Formats: sequence, structure tokens, C-alpha cells
Amino acid sequence: SPNRYDLARELVEEIREDKPGAQYKLLMERCPWCGTSFDATRGYNATEDEFHFHCTNPECDFGADPRPLPCNVVDEALYDHPPSLLIGTIDKFARLAWEKRTGAFFGAGTGSRPPELVIQDELHLITGPLGSVAGLYEAGLDTVLLRRGVRPKYVASTATIRMAREQVKRLYARDLAVFPPPGLSHGDSYFARTDQERPGRLYVGYLAPMLDQQHCMAPLAAGLLAGPQALFEREMDREALLDAWWTQVVYHGSLKGVGNSTMPSSPMCASSAGGSHRSIVQCAKPARTTKRRDLPKNSRASWTGLAIRASPSSPAGLLRRRTPRHFSG
Repeated sequence: SPNRYDLARELVEEIREDKPGAQYKLLMERCPWCGTSFDATRGYNATEDEFHFHCTNPECDFGADPRPLPCNVVDEALYDHPPSLLIGTIDKFARLAWEKRTGAFFGAGTGSRPPELVIQDELHLITGPLGSVAGLYEAGLDTVLLRRGVRPKYVASTATIRMAREQVKRLYARDLAVFPPPGLSHGDSYFARTDQERPGRLYVGYLAPMLDQQHCMAPLAAGLLAGPQALFEREMDREALLDAWWTQVVYHGSLKGVGNSTMPSSPMCASSAGGSHRSIVQCAKPARTTKRRDLPKNSRASWTGLAIRASPSSPAGLLRRRTPRHFSG
């Protein structure tokens, strides 16, 4: 996002000239309340000393109000009018040491109270060298807030983290309290209960010791393909049941993972399932560092995948790219 008013004004001019990608640099492309895209002429108010977004939808609660939207992305505008909720990436910490006006976020010269709640998303990413630098800034911020008479509460969200207690202690010098607590049983934690009346999902873990990544998928896929044949062998609507249960969607972290598991799995799955499996769908998310020239033609840097479709009489199917919308049904 632009740091200064003049940079924001230049971006607005580029948007009005319909330059490709210009609107993305202002982060917000539409009204966050009604979803209406910002009008290039009336949706932005950019001058030498202010910047605002305007919703032009008369049916929107904010569009019917002549006042601008109560949100901003330009640093200078945030210094002039500190928000109640400030959202930023961790690299913005570096601005604190170089920009005196950032003191407005801590109540300096504004009469506002300093932040009382700090929310850190994806805590497991704040590790290694980044965690070491972030820890120094966190210690400095905590000291400033304590001197202002505020002891902030920290809420950090994460779903995949190890040694959380040690990481929290090193980053924030605080004790860890997990929320929500585990509860008395796995089926009732007070915040969430298992619904025994309606059908749901069953999550099963799979461990393949002594097998490398290239071969661990084949036995599992073969078992999942052979299972429906045995279960629905005598069912009257066997074909419909097989059609529903003979598609496997496998997600990988990279295109290399797709290649490693696709090639060994397909022949083994076909032979283990009697040579009559319908489809194996494998999806991968390319790494951000993947270069365009390294990707196959017509691929997109998003959730993409490989679909192996085979007919009952021919296990050697058609290899194609797939995205999640192909599996939404």
C-alpha cells in the first residue's frame, strides 16, 4: 500500500487511466460492506493532504452516506487519524524506528488510549530469523505500552505449531493459555459438541512406516478403491454408489509431490482394484517461488491439480489439470 498521499494520488490516476493492476495496489477493490466495486471517478478522494474511499451504491448503508468509508490504507492518513483497529504485516514494525509519526498509534499527541488488544495470526510462521527480529520489536512495543499504563492482551491463532509454550515465552514473555480449553471429553468441549443426529465426517490418520513419499500413497489409494467394490457388491444401485465413492481427491504441497505420488500409484492402484477404477484426482499448490517457466503450459499459480480418469475397461486414463471448482459438486 502507498505510504504517502502523493503516491496514493498517482495510483488513483493510474486507475482512472485503466492501467492493468493499478487497483490492486490500493488493496481494497470494492466496498467491504456491500461488495460494490469502487468507481474510478467517484470511488476515490485523493488530494495533497487526504485520501478516502467512497462507496457509490445508493442501496448500501455507507453508499447512501456522503461521508467516506471508515477505513484507509495510506500510512499518512493513518498517522493523521489513528484507527480503532490497525491491521498490518509484521514487516511494518521496521517503520516504528524510522517514522516519528507512528507514535500516534500509541496515543502520542492524540489523547487516545494505546492498543489494549494485539492479535497475531499464523503464529507458527513467526519462527527462525523472522521470529528473532519480531521478538525484539515485541519487547520494545510491550515496554512502550506498559509505560503508557496499558498491559495489552495478546491473542495468537495457529493450527499447526510445536513448542507453543516456549515460542510464546520467547516472543511475548507471557505464559500460554490455550483457548478453547480441551474440555471434559473429545465429543463435548462446551464450545463444540458432536452432533449424533446428523451425518458428518470421519477423519482418519494414515501412517506408512518404512515407505518413502513416492510409494506410501499407492497402498492407501488401492485400499480406498477396492473398498467400495466389496461393500457395494450386492447392492441394487451398485453403479451409482461406485460412481459416488470411486473418486479420490489428494492434496499436495507442491507439483513435485504430485509427480512423486501419481506415477507409482496409478499402475498399482489399477492392479490392486482389479483394473477398473474410475478416477484419481491429485491437487497441488505451487510454491510462491515457482517460476512461470517451470510450470506446464496453461497452468495457473493457484490451487491446481492433476486428474487421472479411467474407464472400467481401461485403467490408463486421461491426464488433465483440475482446479477445486471441478470438484465442488
